[in-house]
Amino acid sequence: MSLPHLFHRDPNWQQRGLYAYFQCRCGARRTKRAVLNHHGPHDPAWPAPRDRHARPVNDSGWQRPTA
Repeated sequence: MSLPHLFHRDPNWQQRGLYAYFQCRCGARRTKRAVLNHHGPHDPAWPAPRDRHARPVNDSGWQRPTA
């Protein structure tokens, strides 16, 4: 069970195509689908909006960058 990251804030989020991208000052990133019921390419440097079973979801949740 993970607790929500209530401390993340990103006033400089961007929307490109079908996805909205958020990045916290700590480096955590989040990808949300801005247009529902559509699938399309997303920026490969950002977490894909998929759950741990590779099923599509609307929000990737906050994830720290790898490496």
